[in-house]
Amino acid sequence: MRLPADQRLPVLYQDEWLIAVHKPAGLVVHASDDAPMRDTCLRRVRSQTGRRVFPCHRLDRPTSGLLLFAFSGQIARPVFEAFERREIGKSYWALCRGYLQEGQHELERPIDERWALTRFRTLRQYVVPMQVGRYPSARYSLLEVNPVSGRRHQIRRHLKHLGHPIVGDGQHGDRDHNRFWQDCWGLPGMFLASRSLELAHPISGQPLTLQAPLAWPLQACLEQLEEFRVAT
Repeated sequence: MRLPADQRLPVLYQDEWLIAVHKPAGLVVHASDDAPMRDTCLRRVRSQTGRRVFPCHRLDRPTSGLLLFAFSGQIARPVFEAFERREIGKSYWALCRGYLQEGQHELERPIDERWALTRFRTLRQYVVPMQVGRYPSARYSLLEVNPVSGRRHQIRRHLKHLGHPIVGDGQHGDRDHNRFWQDCWGLPGMFLASRSLELAHPISGQPLTLQAPLAWPLQACLEQLEEFRVAT
């Protein structure tokens, strides 16, 4: 059955073996015991292409952005294993509470008793002259995030540990700031987006760089924030 146009996922890359799409926030990658729903990214891509597809990695339900599938399990397996061996570069953008100092930072901290490492780089800083919680103004940082490992909620949990929770994160975030962003800025969910992947193509072995734009709600928030950007 062909999907309505408003349910079709934007295709960012496609060849005979792989397809990359833009996953919207709120949509799960595939059904599971925890999410036994019929509407998933996997089902939509299968409907769009008329072919079976296999996820090469995962994104949390509230995370938007680049998601890679393969058209066969034989192709998906080596890509998934390359993720496991940390041979694939991953880049995310996150908007978090507070100022994370400029420059490169990293946090090595176990998650669920497994080794985990995340690198961060501050792209922009903002100060909004409105009271949020007990402070008269609110500070935020836009970060480029590179998770070296791939643990569950890794970026979200590491930023929470640093005291810089992601805006809109209902599970690991700050309730006051989440409410402020929903009520005053119209942010519908969490500001975390998968922006790029760098990998060797599983067939040709040639370098492959995939990129995704920000989802419109996130881009709109950044445009509203621009007047509060701190010169660095």
